[in-house]
Amino acid sequence: MFNKRKMLSLFVALLMITTVLVGCGSKSTSGVVKTPKEMVYDAFMNDLDVKTQEFKVDMSMSLSGTNVNDPQFDFISNMLNNSRIVLNGKTDTAAKKAEINANVNIGGMSFEGKMFINDRVIALNVPILGMMMNDPRLATGYVVIDSDKLMEELGQEQVDLFGNDEEMVKLATKIVEMYLDLLEESMFKNNGKKEITIANSNTNATEIDINIGETELKDIFTNAYTMINDPEFADLLFELVTISNPYMTRAEFDNDLNSLRREIDQNFDGDFDKVFEQIKEVIDFDNTSIKMSLYINDKSNIVKAVSDISLNFRDNETSVLFDLFVETDAWNINQPLTIEIPELNETNSVDFYELLFMYLGNVYY
Repeated sequence: MFNKRKMLSLFVALLMITTVLVGCGSKSTSGVVKTPKEMVYDAFMNDLDVKTQEFKVDMSMSLSGTNVNDPQFDFISNMLNNSRIVLNGKTDTAAKKAEINANVNIGGMSFEGKMFINDRVIALNVPILGMMMNDPRLATGYVVIDSDKLMEELGQEQVDLFGNDEEMVKLATKIVEMYLDLLEESMFKNNGKKEITIANSNTNATEIDINIGETELKDIFTNAYTMINDPEFADLLFELVTISNPYMTRAEFDNDLNSLRREIDQNFDGDFDKVFEQIKEVIDFDNTSIKMSLYINDKSNIVKAVSDISLNFRDNETSVLFDLFVETDAWNINQPLTIEIPELNETNSVDFYELLFMYLGNVYY
């Protein structure tokens, strides 16, 4: 019997990729009237040229359920329903530096942290770790992750934490072209110029609303099979997968992808209406929605993006509703920025692996 969980996982992955891509990024030609979809595409391509920017990400979640018998559900839902993550930072891809300040509130517990990144090192300052690990160095110091050492542990070659710019642009361009081609022009609505607040300053930007419904999601999923049979897209998908799972080898990825292809062929023989009917047994599309508002300035940069995603999962009499709200702002785009990476030494930093082995030692001994 076909594994619906695999198909659902693929569907959710495609859904989230589409959401991220549509929200990412219009180089408009003077005097040329462009459709909202063209403006979104051009803005995304324009944002690939962004080298420096300051940003804010404000994210909140909620989880509710009906007839859920899992004893852990109430705990998880209460934790998520009181959660909020706010990130403020700045990036300079040309100098290969980034600085991020985080404020996290989960389940009524709040903590702050800082992250500094250059091409070889990630340095984290999370003061609450000093109390949790009973190590005063962590209260004001940094946990340092050396990328060379990390790759050595993973058995891979050295890596630049900022990646290969040319390859990343190629990846992003190919994926956004594929997915935007699947979205109908009717999904995009130009609401004209709006006054918005970015970094405590008012500015004007063109507001474009995007609504993705059941029909669009079905089109995206129906075309997924064609895409996963495209060798170039498979290469891009592997790059995305290894971001979250760096341990996965290409052979393992190819084996999983081929297995999925065989299962689809054997069980549905290209009948994707049947595939989607199985997905509808798990996702209640009457109560599922994806709504986004993008704000594009006169330089064709997305300066604000608001995403409101509601996913309703069901299983017989049980239903679970997950809501995700994300608002991102960007300013000082391609303007000179100063990012000071702190000096790291033995007195103000702890190697990640030292901390890991120290923690494991405390657990087992």
